[in-house]
Amino acid sequence: MEEKELTALEALQKVKEAEARAKSLVEFTREREVPLILEQARVEAKARAEEILGRAREESEKKKQSIVDKAKEEAELIRHETQKELARIEAQAEAQFSAACEALKRQIAEELELKKD
Repeated sequence: MEEKELTALEALQKVKEAEARAKSLVEFTREREVPLILEQARVEAKARAEEILGRAREESEKKKQSIVDKAKEEAELIRHETQKELARIEAQAEAQFSAACEALKRQIAEELELKKD
């Protein structure tokens, strides 16, 4: 029976040694893998952030360009309307100037006629 007890004790000892090796292996793996997993997560998070930021920049640039294009169109419309208004004012001023010149001619002619008499 003593032999069986010894064998049982040896088996128990081997089980304990196997458990210790397993615990050591788990701890080693944890120490080695956790930093790798954390680094991988950091790299992936950075890549995702850059991707999201890139998409946001593209969208922002599109919106900015749309606003600039619209502002250019509006400025062109305003310029066109201003030119039309300026042409109208110039035509009106020319007509009024011609009428004023004619009126001045008549007035001078009348005064000259009055001085002759």
